[in-house]
Amino acid sequence: MYITAQEIFPKGPCLLVRCSKLKGTTEVAVDWFGRRPYPVQPDDGHILLLDTVIASGDTLLRICDELFDTNGGVVKQVTVLSCYVSPNGLEVVSKHPIVKEIITGFVANGYDENGLLVPYPGDIGDKLYGSAKAV
Repeated sequence: MYITAQEIFPKGPCLLVRCSKLKGTTEVAVDWFGRRPYPVQPDDGHILLLDTVIASGDTLLRICDELFDTNGGVVKQVTVLSCYVSPNGLEVVSKHPIVKEIITGFVANGYDENGLLVPYPGDIGDKLYGSAKAV
């Protein structure tokens, strides 16, 4: 998604941020690759967040909080683009004050105790190696 986003949105800078939950906890770890905090361009303030799977929404909320806090409240709008999302994740993320739009390809029934969507559509590796079918 990151490489494609750079081609689709060549006007602005594209940064890679990796989020994950620390194993066995609900604590979210954020790894910023490149600049941090992300400097919003003058007269802009629109940020596109790409996330392949949104289960609980915790990781996206953490990124939105950091973007808002590190830019002194200058972020005007965040659009979230995701391949798969749970109804709960959709609801939670949509309530963040800087999230103005969420675009997704598939809404699952929910997610299980491991944070996997139900039904689990599989990731790109699953599809490439035949352990999941495209939805």
